Amino acid sequence: MPLPLVVLGAVAAAGYLLYRRGTAPPGAPEGGAEDPEAWPALLARAAREGDWAEVARLHLRLAELARGEVRSAHLLEAARLYEDPLGDAERAIRCYEEVLLVNPRESEAIAGLDFLRG
Repeated sequence: MPLPLVVLGAVAAAGYLLYRRGTAPPGAPEGGAEDPEAWPALLARAAREGDWAEVARLHLRLAELARGEVRSAHLLEAARLYEDPLGDAERAIRCYEEVLLVNPRESEAIAGLDFLRG
């Protein structure tokens, strides 16, 4: 007996929602959005596609796992993106401030804060 269209639609919608929440759909390659090992590849793809909000978000996620200069580098890149092209001064300021917690003499973070705070 064939399934009614309503049931098929509900199954398709459930699959879509699972995919949108970060769970890979059946048959998708390993390493989804919640796998830190996949983040560099996802970052590269987002950069190629010009999805700067996603690039900034992934830099912040990578910064969570890093220490020292690597952490600073990810935070600086996120701050640059939030400043321009995303135009989110508030988030850029937060990133620059976090950089200064790691390295209080980081000249780019100091200059960025001076510029954004006026």
